[in-house]
Order: sequence, then C-alpha cells, then structure tokens
Amino acid sequence: LQYLRRSHAQAQARMAAGAWAEALALYEAALQHDSLDEALHRGAIRCLLALGEPAAAQRAFERCAQRLMAGLGVAPSAATLALLSGHAP
Repeated sequence: LQYLRRSHAQAQARMAAGAWAEALALYEAALQHDSLDEALHRGAIRCLLALGEPAAAQRAFERCAQRLMAGLGVAPSAATLALLSGHAP
C-alpha cells in the first residue's frame, strides 16, 4: 500500500512538471501491483490524453472498466468517465 501511495504521489508530481511519459510509466508500474485502483487508471488515462494518444486512452479506459467489473463488480466512476468525454477537471 505504501508503494502505491508513493508511486501515485511521484506520478502526480511528474504530471505537474509536464513529464507525462514518466508519469505514465509510474502509473503503469503501480497498476501491475493493484489493477483495481481506479485512481491509478485515471492517472494513466490522463497521461495518455496529454500525450495526444486518445485511442490508447480509450483502450486504457476499457481495461479499467473490465478489471473493475471482474474484480469488484462495479463500473468506472463518473470521474473516470468524464476523462474521455472531456469534462474532467
């Protein structure tokens, strides 16, 4: 859990610095440890969108949705859905 928190904080710092590819790598590594953490999925999707990769962001969203449904029986939250609709903060 501590590793995931640290990875998420480091990724957010890289995003704030505009280092989207570095942040994406951190999110992807963290998702290898916890594929059910929706915040990590959102971070990866944000990075992909910032890198101009909307098709990859859509695939990342679909992976997120599949994992959440299979593992927790839930759909992605409104915050995650908003990323792809362009209404996310």
